[in-house]
Amino acid sequence: MRAPSLFFGLFVVSLVACGGGGGGGVTGGGGTLPPQTTPTPSHATPTPGPGVPTATPTPGVKTPTPTPTPTPIQGTDVEVAFNGIAGINPVNYIYAASGTGAFSPLTLRNGTVGTLIVPTGTTTYTIAYVCNNQENIVTLSINDTTTPAFGCLNAVNTYNGNVTYDASGVTNATSVNISSSAFVGGGIFNQSVSGTANLSANPLTTDVFIQALGTTGNVLAAKFFPDLGISNSLVNVGSITSAADAATTHTVMIGGSVPAIFRANFITVNGGTTLIATSALGRTCGTSSCSYTAIPTAEEPEPTDVYTIDARKNIGTQQVATQETIATAADLNLPAPATFSPTAPTPAVFPTIQFAYGGFAAPVNVESYQIMLSGLTGANGTICYVVTAKAIGSNPSLTIPDLSSVSPLIFPAPAHGSTVTWTASVQGTSPAIVPMVLPNPHSGDIIETATAMGAYTVP
Repeated sequence: MRAPSLFFGLFVVSLVACGGGGGGGVTGGGGTLPPQTTPTPSHATPTPGPGVPTATPTPGVKTPTPTPTPTPIQGTDVEVAFNGIAGINPVNYIYAASGTGAFSPLTLRNGTVGTLIVPTGTTTYTIAYVCNNQENIVTLSINDTTTPAFGCLNAVNTYNGNVTYDASGVTNATSVNISSSAFVGGGIFNQSVSGTANLSANPLTTDVFIQALGTTGNVLAAKFFPDLGISNSLVNVGSITSAADAATTHTVMIGGSVPAIFRANFITVNGGTTLIATSALGRTCGTSSCSYTAIPTAEEPEPTDVYTIDARKNIGTQQVATQETIATAADLNLPAPATFSPTAPTPAVFPTIQFAYGGFAAPVNVESYQIMLSGLTGANGTICYVVTAKAIGSNPSLTIPDLSSVSPLIFPAPAHGSTVTWTASVQGTSPAIVPMVLPNPHSGDIIETATAMGAYTVP
């Protein structure tokens, strides 16, 4: 199983016995056992030794009964880490439950790590949290991981940074795309050939990738600038030229077809993720394939840096997707998983989906099942419920849990008469990668997803 990457140090968290625990009143000693083998209870009256006068109890005064020591809960410690929830009170937003037990606030030490005890005999636990108008409910098994790390990266503090650049030395360049691992929105596009770009950045990482484009959006030259430190400052990245920075592009297809949605990222060893291509620009996909630009080998900070290539294909109301992580840029024809066609759920406040999926082609194995409900809280809210196969088994029947009574900060139930959109997904991975947990991508990772969707009116 792939260990989650926290991108920050875990803090030592004390084991805290939480509730439960039987009484444990200690009974007096004695019986038929020899006195020398019988421990003296802490609250019992000691037996006087030779020559020691017997104490006379004071009439009307009772010896106080000691408070029983609670028995600590025995089980498995789960260290739950959160990254990037700056400025949010985690006690109000993060809840945890073991097995089918009730949810309670999860207190984070130092604002980042909390401990949940999964009692002996129970193997599953659920974490619920709100991030960017999405309520996430994730049920895992202790066999998935006992150190899950979740993220809410768009909630971190942002800064304004300016990058000055000059691509006028690139022959036939008409515009520039600038993307950064520190840019909250992913990048800014169609900029002038030279000038100063303002990046609304977060302080986690500050890699910058600049691509000079021709008249048709083709990439003529590209340059990668790692670890610039652009927060609240002006950084001049210098010039980009045709001779020194000629671009190398690669094609991407899925199942032999042009992806409907396409995204390529470059991920450095420090956790920085830089967008290098996306179909949202409208110019990285042609009639036969999509394309992305390779990071020049001489500019890669570490040999362990990787690319993640994500391609999706729409088939009616269904979608299949494949994401592959590679160490060296290359042309790719990603496999297209089989489609997932569940029976549409009966309209309900919280729908039930019966999963029935034949599986993915080897070496990919089913890892998790997901239901998403969109259109809540003014058409913008979303509830995402994810359960791993190790926690629930194969092809389960799943119903989104109603957590509206847990806290006023958790989303309310969908209103009667409202229209909601549902999606149901099956996800497979190779090797095993825990869903919703911040991953540490490695070359060779494959994630495949099959999704169906629909809509109904809440009764």
